[in-house]
Amino acid sequence: MLLERGLPINLQKTRIERISTSPLMVHGLRVAFDQPRLPADEVGRIRASVRYAELLYAEASFRFTSSYRKTFNRCLGRVNKLKRVGHSQHKALLGRLLQVRPLASQRDLVRAHIAASRLEKEYAMHKDTFGYHRRFYVLQERLNLIQRTYPRIAGRLRLRLKSIRPEFN
Repeated sequence: MLLERGLPINLQKTRIERISTSPLMVHGLRVAFDQPRLPADEVGRIRASVRYAELLYAEASFRFTSSYRKTFNRCLGRVNKLKRVGHSQHKALLGRLLQVRPLASQRDLVRAHIAASRLEKEYAMHKDTFGYHRRFYVLQERLNLIQRTYPRIAGRLRLRLKSIRPEFN
């Protein structure tokens, strides 16, 4: 069928499997069921990554770092993968993960204030550029993080940003 349509087959990525020897896998999902499922070892790795995030969060100074944020976001993506395949552990793991959300540091506050000042200066000349849009929404995302730890400061910064929202064409 692929060759009829002029599509090449990459032999390095092709494997012939027999039904009885191993579970039938397509794109990392087991497909020999009514609905695709994740392999059990993948679910175990996802559960382990949630546990790892919990252990990192228990270390008081680490929950404020950008590397913890990166670990948390990666883990959140893996847990959401469970939802896409309808796995029963999704809710439980998501609940555990949301209890260890990253928190904002003083450095995040300083960066947010600097970014807001920069956006205020650039608004008149660059309000309709891609770069301005991007910096504005990156700051909005950072304010979501700051709001967990410093809700009043985040609220004041959002008020400042309200008047300098990017304009859409």
